Amino acid sequence: GVMLSHRNLLSNVIDCQPRLPVDSKGTALSFLPVCHVYERMLLYLYQYTGVSVYFAESMDTIGDDLRDVKPSVFTAVPRLLEKVYDKIIAKGEALTGIKRKLFFWAVDLGDQYDVVGRSPWYNFKLAIARKLIFSKWQEALGGQYIGRCFWKCCSSTTIGACFLSCRNSNYGRLWINGNLACNKC
Repeated sequence: GVMLSHRNLLSNVIDCQPRLPVDSKGTALSFLPVCHVYERMLLYLYQYTGVSVYFAESMDTIGDDLRDVKPSVFTAVPRLLEKVYDKIIAKGEALTGIKRKLFFWAVDLGDQYDVVGRSPWYNFKLAIARKLIFSKWQEALGGQYIGRCFWKCCSSTTIGACFLSCRNSNYGRLWINGNLACNKC
């Protein structure tokens, strides 16, 4: 393994703190292993900022934990987001009629999402999709999260675009460092 110093981790914490979308009134849900350097760096960041941290009971209870804790921010890896996305799409597949058409219209709209360069017409449609469809997704994820930190080095563009709620994205290499870059989008 790689030897990481406290100074190295602390430099990540200090550099990422201005980009964390919550302050000391925020809450975070943690479910990655604490020995995972990315999660460890984020736990230090939450402590440094004063964010209250809640730990998930298990990987099987994350959905319930999200609804119970209603975190402002949570950490995820692409595989977890893929599982959530697959469950959402499966529920959409079970719909019929106008509900199904609206659901997949919103998903298609989400696939086109871009942080910048959106037209007023797109923003209007997005507001409708957020009200009718995406608000239900957000409610299923706890209802109030402001941001999501997630490991982005291999995440699906479609999933990232379709969630339409990315406020923080981090990427890097697990075996080198907890975080190589942190940006707001």
